[in-house]
Amino acid sequence: MYNLLSNMDPLLDKLGLVHIYEAAKEAIEEIYARKEGKIFGLKTRWSKFNDLIGGSIEWNNLLTIGGISGSGKSSIANELETALFDQNPNENFAVLSFNFEMSNKAQVMRKISFKTKMTTSEIKSGLKPITDQEFQKIKDSATSIKDYRIFYAQKPRTPEEMVAVIRQFHAWCKQKFGEDCGLVIMFDHTRLAKRLGIKEQEMIDTLQTMFVEVKKEDKRIIVQLTQLNRGIESFERKQDPSGHFPLRTDIFLSDSVYQSSDLVVISHRPETINLMSYGPEGYAVKNKVYIHAIKVREGEPAPIRFINNLKYNRIDEDPVLPSLNEAV
Repeated sequence: MYNLLSNMDPLLDKLGLVHIYEAAKEAIEEIYARKEGKIFGLKTRWSKFNDLIGGSIEWNNLLTIGGISGSGKSSIANELETALFDQNPNENFAVLSFNFEMSNKAQVMRKISFKTKMTTSEIKSGLKPITDQEFQKIKDSATSIKDYRIFYAQKPRTPEEMVAVIRQFHAWCKQKFGEDCGLVIMFDHTRLAKRLGIKEQEMIDTLQTMFVEVKKEDKRIIVQLTQLNRGIESFERKQDPSGHFPLRTDIFLSDSVYQSSDLVVISHRPETINLMSYGPEGYAVKNKVYIHAIKVREGEPAPIRFINNLKYNRIDEDPVLPSLNEAV
């Protein structure tokens, strides 16, 4: 039966149709590759986060990181851009970063802050003079940053324009770095695309549809940042510890973003909304960042806790409390 259908391949291709036999072959190949430990993605420097998302950010996945303003999501994304290279030295890939809120120079300042553990204010030398030793640390960090394959998109674009840039840039990367070169697309954040008169809901729906299409075309990972609505900051939620943790419905225009994503996590700093303790168990909030898994590939989503070092544009795993399953 399939042999007969295979004679129609040109037509099936034209119509964008795939016979179930081909899908079954791909499924078996993936199952075997997983059995042999050959399914690879990109690991982060946070082992608990890797465990949370199934080991790594796999190729052809869309990871969404949500959070309210000040939750650390932009710093997390900025850190990922360099940390993915540091943690995956044998992977061939480049990063294309769409960040329409921050200048390219400011993003580099954050990376230097992360590597030197100096605040951006200290680096800019506005508070006190930089010592020769500190300046050498800054120079060394800046030198190492120059070796990363990170490219910045400098102006707002419509979803259609961004997809065209992604495709053309990935083709250039393959010519420059080899045919096996993957592409990580960082997008901060979903509300900053150019709308050209269309409603925000329509723009985000279009963006999500295109991301789903683009991630499957080639060896690509998309990491998008998104805002939360104000529900988590409401008086009622703050008064009821059972309502402290972020929910799927807290994501701005949640249905479209959630459905298109393979992985959804939310970064949350309870102290920014003046909580004295967090959740029914009364977890600590001072200098803590919680990462909540809203959608993961397998297993029960569970939040994990980090030390807030956002003044250095980084978060670090909390050695005292590995997960929320342990009391403070």
